[in-house]
Amino acid sequence: AERDGVVMQAERETLIRFAEQMDVTDVRIPDAETPLTESLRPGMRVCFTGEAGLSRSVLHRLARDAGYAPVSNLTKSRCDALIAADPSSMSGKTRNARKWGKPILSVEQFLSELEQ
Repeated sequence: AERDGVVMQAERETLIRFAEQMDVTDVRIPDAETPLTESLRPGMRVCFTGEAGLSRSVLHRLARDAGYAPVSNLTKSRCDALIAADPSSMSGKTRNARKWGKPILSVEQFLSELEQ
């Protein structure tokens, strides 16, 4: 969480358990990142980053078929969410997505959402 600036649900649960075990009560533990189902909506522009085991063209086709608009570059105004092979990466795209408040989702989360 400290490295990427994002607290995932599992990290939050670990922080809570640790604080309880250490009897620490004067600290606020941040909320976890927004779940995928609350982050993506049809029509959103999504950008992909990292080596995900699927080609970028396949990911773009899957996104289009699901009603998303794949874009090549993450920009502040022309991209709504980043789909990353490693959401905790410190790549330029993930750093900018965090800076601009864009949801960052794993490819696994994205594919799981497509199955629902």
